[in-house]
Amino acid sequence: AGTTAQAAAEGADDGPATLVRRLAEASERQARRIVLELVRTEVAVVQKHASADRVDVTRHFREQGFDSLAAVELRNRLTARTGLALPATLVFDHPSPVELAEHLRDALVPAAGSGEASDSAPGQEQENGLDAPDGSITHPQAGTRTTEELLSASDDELIAFIGNELGIS
Repeated sequence: AGTTAQAAAEGADDGPATLVRRLAEASERQARRIVLELVRTEVAVVQKHASADRVDVTRHFREQGFDSLAAVELRNRLTARTGLALPATLVFDHPSPVELAEHLRDALVPAAGSGEASDSAPGQEQENGLDAPDGSITHPQAGTRTTEELLSASDDELIAFIGNELGIS
């Protein structure tokens, strides 16, 4: 059974390749809407809402009751849907659904943020600090060693990291 939001998330045929193709074929406005709906749907599942419509896209995740466990669950769901290696601190780095959606859209269609066509050369994303050599998303100020440790960490280790580094239970 499950909720309407969960059924929508599980029933979506948007694997990462399909999602990237849809975004590449979409206008910038459509791409924003596609990614925002993806984020809303996954937030609704994590928060056990009956519908993605119940997710306030401008309200910060903390205000919506997100804790470190919910943050890791959302990160895992979005990783599966997008194919991106996302950091455990994703919802803290991008504190609202709309901000998170913009980040994901920029990562999935790197040229979208600059208003250019999405035919960037391979490796161009690495130059702007989004992709590490292994394809993971990093922050320019984050150390590679920490990123590698976080990418290979278990959910319990990620939760402990978030709690220790960001002061969140």
